[in-house]
Amino acid sequence: MPSNNLVLTPKLITLNLANNLIENVPADSLSSLKNLKYLNLASNMIRSIADDAFKQLQELTYLSLEDNYLTKVPTITLSNLNALSSLILSKNPLSTIESQAFGNMLELKHLDLRECKIKNIDAIAFTDNANLETIYLDGNRELEELPQKVLYGSYKNLKTVSIRNCHLSTLQPTQFPVDQLTTLRLGGNPLVCNCSVQWLWSLIHTEEERNETHLSLDSDEIVCADEEFFSKPLKTLTEGSLRCRMSTLYLTLSAAGCLMATGIILALIAYVTRVKRQKRPSFAPPNRPELLVYVEPNTDTAKSQPRLIARKEEELYDLPHGKPTVDHESFYEAPYCNPRSTTTTRSTTEGVYAVADVTDLRDTPPEVLSLYRIHQNTPASPKPSRTRRTLPTGYDYEYRPPLPHHKPHIVFV
Repeated sequence: MPSNNLVLTPKLITLNLANNLIENVPADSLSSLKNLKYLNLASNMIRSIADDAFKQLQELTYLSLEDNYLTKVPTITLSNLNALSSLILSKNPLSTIESQAFGNMLELKHLDLRECKIKNIDAIAFTDNANLETIYLDGNRELEELPQKVLYGSYKNLKTVSIRNCHLSTLQPTQFPVDQLTTLRLGGNPLVCNCSVQWLWSLIHTEEERNETHLSLDSDEIVCADEEFFSKPLKTLTEGSLRCRMSTLYLTLSAAGCLMATGIILALIAYVTRVKRQKRPSFAPPNRPELLVYVEPNTDTAKSQPRLIARKEEELYDLPHGKPTVDHESFYEAPYCNPRSTTTTRSTTEGVYAVADVTDLRDTPPEVLSLYRIHQNTPASPKPSRTRRTLPTGYDYEYRPPLPHHKPHIVFV
């Protein structure tokens, strides 16, 4: 477009330059048209527009750039059009609608992006267009999905959304404000009719049951494209048929994940149990039932022989007051090996007590947890060992845990 060709028409309001061979729009080509309100540049060969080409067109409300060769939205150029309410960009190979592509266009109400070969739309592409009322995205055959809440920036004013004949296989009610719309066009998309479009099925049947139509919806042209319901209109299906099926891969991965989680839990349980067993003290914990049993006194040299162990029913943990008699006590037989001492004879009377675990006394003999040797001192008693303590009653005692190789067990007789 040659510059300064329109210098002599400063009061021009409408300019139609459609169906020409214009390839670019220079910065000063329209600078004199300060009163221009309508500009049609459709069906040219425009590939570029200078950033300041429309800077002087502050009264412009309608602009058509339809059917040109623009590969991206001229965001900077359009941001100078503060009064623009209608923008036609259809049939341009835009491919992508970038973030805030229509920034600073606060008065924009009608936007036409039909047949622009759009593949991607940024989630905040229309965030500045709070007054947008109508948007057309029909015929973008490569558009497979819409971002969530892509049109919620203009929630209060948006009335018409048309996304016909695209390549959308699923639609979500969060992509546009359905409750505010008066016209919704979705026909011609290859929808997979499962639980993802159940909301749309409900919307169609709700609108048909109303006496007054709130939403104009092309329900007859919303057709399923999946194998099970191919070519069937969505509204003819039953609600129960709209279900989501888990794929074999998903089920396999889920089962593998469950098995792995179970294995980890079992391994942790085994590890914790082993650690607790390793840390268990040689004596019985406070919450374990214990039984104190008495082994008959012994003054002989150490040797391995069976002992009679008496259960003290009434005086548990009392010191012995004499050798128990067979007539008055219940006895258990337990093998016990007393380690040999360097002393050949003993000058003390020894009584051996055992602390046993009595958690379960059904069939298995209770396990002895620890042994206590009680010594009654005599005038010729040997020097006490480091672990022996003297009792006020003339007894001293020594604690001995059961040895691994000579672990005693209580046996019923």
